[in-house]
Amino acid sequence: MFTTSRLLILKFGSSVLRSETDLPQVVQEIYHVWRGGNKVLVVVSAFGNTTDTLLQRAYNLCKEPEPIALANLLATGETTASILLGLALNKAGIATKTLDATQAGLVTTENPLDSELISANTEYIQKELENFVVVIPGFIGKDSRGNTTLLGRGGSDFTAIFLSQQLKGHCILVKDVDGLYTSDPALVESQALRFSKVKWETACEIGGKVVQSKAVQFAASQGLSFTIKSINSNEGTEVGLGPDQFFPLKPLTLSKENKHIKIPTCCVHINLENTSYNDLYNPSVPPIYQTATFRQTSATKFGAYDYSRTANPTRTLLEEQLAQLEGGSYASAFSSGMAALTALTRLVKPGEEIIASNDLYGGTVRLLNQLLTHYAIGIHYVDTSNIAEIAKALNPKTKLIIVETPTNPFLRICDIRAIAQLAKNAGVLLAVDNSMLSPCFQQPLRLGADIVVHSATKFLGGHGDLIAGAVITSNAELNRKIAFQQNAEGSGLSPFESWLLMRGIKTLALRAEKQNISARKVAEYLNNHPLVKKVYYPGLSTHSGYDIHRQQATGDGAVISFTSNNKDFSERIVQQTKLFSTAVSFGSVYSTISLPYNMSHLSIPLELKNQLAPPSDLVRISVGIEDVEDLMEDLDEAIRLALEEDATPLLAL
Repeated sequence: MFTTSRLLILKFGSSVLRSETDLPQVVQEIYHVWRGGNKVLVVVSAFGNTTDTLLQRAYNLCKEPEPIALANLLATGETTASILLGLALNKAGIATKTLDATQAGLVTTENPLDSELISANTEYIQKELENFVVVIPGFIGKDSRGNTTLLGRGGSDFTAIFLSQQLKGHCILVKDVDGLYTSDPALVESQALRFSKVKWETACEIGGKVVQSKAVQFAASQGLSFTIKSINSNEGTEVGLGPDQFFPLKPLTLSKENKHIKIPTCCVHINLENTSYNDLYNPSVPPIYQTATFRQTSATKFGAYDYSRTANPTRTLLEEQLAQLEGGSYASAFSSGMAALTALTRLVKPGEEIIASNDLYGGTVRLLNQLLTHYAIGIHYVDTSNIAEIAKALNPKTKLIIVETPTNPFLRICDIRAIAQLAKNAGVLLAVDNSMLSPCFQQPLRLGADIVVHSATKFLGGHGDLIAGAVITSNAELNRKIAFQQNAEGSGLSPFESWLLMRGIKTLALRAEKQNISARKVAEYLNNHPLVKKVYYPGLSTHSGYDIHRQQATGDGAVISFTSNNKDFSERIVQQTKLFSTAVSFGSVYSTISLPYNMSHLSIPLELKNQLAPPSDLVRISVGIEDVEDLMEDLDEAIRLALEEDATPLLAL
């Protein structure tokens, strides 16, 4: 079962909070544990290198500043860190209370710090945790006379571990360096050199002893365990210390190289350490929480989950995996790809406009046309593979650009980086439908897109047994708006489909690789066939977007389109195949074949048919995981039979 009242104490060091670019990542860390219903207490130290800068200024002013003056200088930076983080969390929709040293009640009798002589107003902190994520400064406090004082370097680590003991929570120390706890920082040569300008030894005497080691010793004396985690890694190392073991026996490895584990690994292993998932029984395969409601412990205080339309543990786990796969921070899973697209369009208000590709799935065109006719939202269809056409269509009313790449069904390539830059300069959102390739071959967020959309029915699910959609972003405000629509309109993915989708994702990398290899062979076969007029596939060097595609994607996908120059001939080919199922959709383990004009794009409104519908002789195939030789033989036989059927009336004459 899920634990809904667990307290986590997260400590973020100065180097983790060194710039505005790091704040969103820190907010993401906090968001993951907070969303699961956990109570969260955040301990921070000074912002950036503020501590060292202020120390240097102090020494420039006088050789040995008074301890209280130095402490106040240091406190300035830490207060800045606390306030900035609090504002960032509030902006992300997380109710946050920032406490100063007085409110937190951090008191020590003398400097240097003795672990037995620190205290905190734990009753007040506990009360605030009922309604807020609480942020407190970590190494400033009050001395016995009520003056601001400094707990010392490493004081924030000590504060976090001390509070974990007092409040009975688990402490996670978030770092950006490796092996920090293998020794006292004062004894590490690289660390000592870093602070040589401010006379490391003197600074320790005036501002308080280095207490990083004291933090570890305190944990050992109390039999506490805590986790050391890198902001650049999804992994954490738990440190369990006995009274006689002050430091881990071997260096901790929290390498920055682990920041982005490979996609095949992400498909199989959901990063449970960095999610809100906390099942008591630790199952190898997470269960389906097939329930509409969740019992609450109080009529006034709700746990992490109350009603599955709003949130469900199974769907939460899926959403966190989807975000990880796309290199994003947030994801929302929907009951279909169209439900996901509908939520996306809710970002646009009446009077504003959308620029969309003129080669889109027919259902998307139908949705956009409804927006135009019923909600007074302007829609401009352009060739989004041509950046000049997008630039021409941009105007002050433009709010959103929607592209597919490769497009459906002509498989045109849109330059994501170029469009993203154009959109950014114009203050416009860019959404990329990544259904054709999946995150195995393309990750639009890393290329500058604001939003990624999926029809998860396709490659993500991959077995043709579920309907699902997803919206992924790294923008907290966009996520809040999308999640609101998901809840308000009741379009969230059900627990069973969420579980099915997670199961399908486990084999995504294997399927995508196999289908990609086979599709290239099929495309080359069709490209060389005398009865095929034109083949559309980005893996062919003759494709107009070949070079751009290779700059932003690592694979070409499994969808191929071709024309025969004869509508009836194309229709007979589709009807004669045996291994290719005549069906809409694509991306499944089994191969499919269709005539988009009559099937997937039939829903394009009549007034837009001439502009947006594919030609009637265009055939679209999706290559599955069958043996590729069998598939090519099936196509070859279908073309031969279609040709013979065409010649039969002539022979009768």
